[in-house]
Amino acid sequence: MKKAAWVGTLVLALGLVYAADAGVLYARYCQVCHREDGSGTPGTFPSLGGSVRKLATFERGREYLIAVTLFGLKGMLVQGPYTYERFMPGYAPLLDDAEVAALLNWIRARFGWTRPAPAPVRPFTPEEAARMRARSLSPEQVHELLIEAEEILQTAPFRGAPPP
Repeated sequence: MKKAAWVGTLVLALGLVYAADAGVLYARYCQVCHREDGSGTPGTFPSLGGSVRKLATFERGREYLIAVTLFGLKGMLVQGPYTYERFMPGYAPLLDDAEVAALLNWIRARFGWTRPAPAPVRPFTPEEAARMRARSLSPEQVHELLIEAEEILQTAPFRGAPPP
């Protein structure tokens, strides 16, 4: 029994360290544009909360989130009344697959759901990041993924549950 409790404590501690590392990654690579609270700067840099919450619930949205983290984005993005056309750099050279997954999970947990999720959203995995990394997309191709994800959201309006 003591061994099980010790192992459980160790696993929890490692999980907290890993989560803390993802917070450090966010501060290092994302915070300067998207701000400490993920709210962005309206008209200059988009917020992360609502968009991550929606996109993490279906496959094409998840692909986009991983791709934008790895390869960046070039193209128009509309969020509420604001249109963004800035370039976002990709972090594939700086982040490994486990870090990409941890960072996206940290962002989703920190800025995504402001209330209990009505449908389970599975965590991002290093395997998902590896599959996307192998595609080696340009920032313009990432924009095409965004357009596809937005079309899915328009045909199946987000109400807190994953689109079909």
